[in-house]
Amino acid sequence: MKVTIKDIAAATGLSTASVSRILNQRGRYSAASAKRVHDAAADLGYFKNRSAADLASQRNHTIGVINYPAETNANDQVIQGIMAEANRLAMDVMIMYAARDDQAVIAKTVQNMIERRVFAVMFLSVRPDQAIIDTLRRANIYPQEVASASDLNISSISSDDFQIGYQATNLLFQRGYRRVAFAGADPQQDIIGRYRYAGYTAALQQQSAAPILTIKGVIIFARI
Repeated sequence: MKVTIKDIAAATGLSTASVSRILNQRGRYSAASAKRVHDAAADLGYFKNRSAADLASQRNHTIGVINYPAETNANDQVIQGIMAEANRLAMDVMIMYAARDDQAVIAKTVQNMIERRVFAVMFLSVRPDQAIIDTLRRANIYPQEVASASDLNISSISSDDFQIGYQATNLLFQRGYRRVAFAGADPQQDIIGRYRYAGYTAALQQQSAAPILTIKGVIIFARI
């Protein structure tokens, strides 16, 4: 049987209002009363209903993260960082998966996040369209693009893809190469590819060199 605040109140001899204040860390109460309540909660096997508490307080403590099933573990460290910071701030993290550019799947996943009352959604290398971003804003949920640049109306945190293209190309010239090709996302369709290709061509111009080959598409790199 599910343990409730009433059960803790009965076990401690305190009112349900006092027990609620202690469990939610609100108002004034003594350290002795807090210990009685927490000891009773542990003995009875009580678990706080965070969703109900959030609804009652009109606040929530859950960050939504939408990741995509990548063929590499590139996002693992980002997720570890999110989890560590959320733990420090006593926040919960809900992770769901969606195809990177499938707007129908992303929209459905976002709807699930909204229904679960998250206060922010991080798109981890997932690229929503402007309609999805606007849907989140109407629901008063903060959207954030992480690990991918965006030219839409959304805050984004990503690597400097221009510098990635520029510095990688320069490094090859410094090591004696003179014919440098570009392999990556299509610059005409992908913003990351666009910035990296711009960095690549800028480095070529400095060397008075011309692009010799562009390989566009999803490139999977592996160490053999």
